Amino acid sequence: MDWIRRDVALSNVRRRLAAVERSGDAAPLFDDEAVRDVAELVEYAREYPADALPGLTAAGRLFWKRYLCVGGGARGTDTPNLVAVLAVLAPVYAVDRAAVPQPLWRKLREVGDSFTQSSLVEKAPDELLDNVAGLVASGPEYAEAATYIADAATVMLPLSHPVRPLLVSELAVALDLRYQHEGEREHLDRAVTMAAEAAAEARGPVPLSRLGLISWRRYMVAGERADLDRAVEANRAAVDAARPTDPSLAGCLHNLALSLDSLADATRDLARFEEAVLASREAVSLTDPARRMALHHTVLLVSLLTDRYTVHGARSDLDEALRIGRAATASARSGAPGLDTMRAALDRTEELHADLP
Repeated sequence: MDWIRRDVALSNVRRRLAAVERSGDAAPLFDDEAVRDVAELVEYAREYPADALPGLTAAGRLFWKRYLCVGGGARGTDTPNLVAVLAVLAPVYAVDRAAVPQPLWRKLREVGDSFTQSSLVEKAPDELLDNVAGLVASGPEYAEAATYIADAATVMLPLSHPVRPLLVSELAVALDLRYQHEGEREHLDRAVTMAAEAAAEARGPVPLSRLGLISWRRYMVAGERADLDRAVEANRAAVDAARPTDPSLAGCLHNLALSLDSLADATRDLARFEEAVLASREAVSLTDPARRMALHHTVLLVSLLTDRYTVHGARSDLDEALRIGRAATASARSGAPGLDTMRAALDRTEELHADLP
């Protein structure tokens, strides 16, 4: 990126800020053209850090104004625009404190340059995406950090940027993990919103399947049929979008089976049970028994067959569930993820089988 593009973007941002000050209408701060100009300034700062301060100062002022306009202050740093402010203005504060809004001084002293190091100011979008995905995969204890990093990145990238939908999808997973870890319903609600946005933009099997899973989770919490219908629709679309050799196909089928099981339970529709079992069987068949998810997929199949037996009474379902569950338990290594869940599911099946004549 050259300095001419930087100067055009800088002029555009400054002009927007001045117009907002004159009119009091903050809408121009939130349109995608404003974000594109800010993204240019951040990209220039990443490529030419010695000449970064003017662009970062203007970008920081824009995010700060946005934060104030949406009722900033009520939730501390758990706000995308504020996290972006901290990431962008930390380098400015280190050199010229007077160029930074005074209400931010204390917060910037507390966070240092940690937000900047994990932001688009220092990392290219695809590199940042890998970092966020790595944090999400590391477990729920890293979900809060992943949320902050992805939040800042999503408000700093224009809608047309190819990495943005993938970051939004990872943000949805991080928020879902935070809900599971912290129990705060707002994280789950926002996870559904972010997953829907990512699925609409990316249309790939993984974002669609994530929307299906997170919507299903909220259905299990709140019981709203709209969430269940969205889950089934998204999971079916994910399976349809995945190629036969796609490594995500087994997970997409697993999530589809989960949502169909709930739909079958809600409607007592044998056809939905059959569809769920078929999807689950395929997920198990596609998964290497040595892989971490193998037991999770097998547990679901055992549970589905047992559930279908309790509704429709076909002994063959119970026999198959026992055979699959016993084989999986016998071959699993001690302490394998999902083994305790497998044993609990198998115990339920064994009890039902013991009551047969």
